[in-house]
Amino acid sequence: MIENYILKAISDKNIDLVRSSIITEVNSNRKNEYNNILSIVHFIGLKLNDEGLELFDTEDGQYQIIDDRSKWTEDLWTEVKVELGYNFSKEKIEFLIKIMEFLRKSGHPDFKLIPSSNPENKDDSHLKTGILVVGASVIIITIVVIIVNYLK
Repeated sequence: MIENYILKAISDKNIDLVRSSIITEVNSNRKNEYNNILSIVHFIGLKLNDEGLELFDTEDGQYQIIDDRSKWTEDLWTEVKVELGYNFSKEKIEFLIKIMEFLRKSGHPDFKLIPSSNPENKDDSHLKTGILVVGASVIIITIVVIIVNYLK
């Protein structure tokens, strides 16, 4: 889901705010189970293209993407986030996500998944809440009817 403030930044054609918002979302959602940031970034890119803007800068080559996974640390993840502020390239955002996924799989506590309910479970939860409310209402109405009949 794309936050409203990002959609507003897109409609305002504020590319800097869109980019910083993406970085903020990556950071704040790094523990979420259903982190689909790459598909969100793709969607945002399409929306910006509709506005005549490009989401990504051309990779400037000033930052060397590190293939050695033994060097993929939280510090490197933070470093790549900072680099995105200078050159928001597709290569860097994909690298950032790869580091995040690697740290998650390796059990890093700052990237450990916080179980969240998927949409199906959320719907089930709402259904259960609705059933409880209806059930409680029936009980209350029954009690009121009994009391009214008793007082007659």
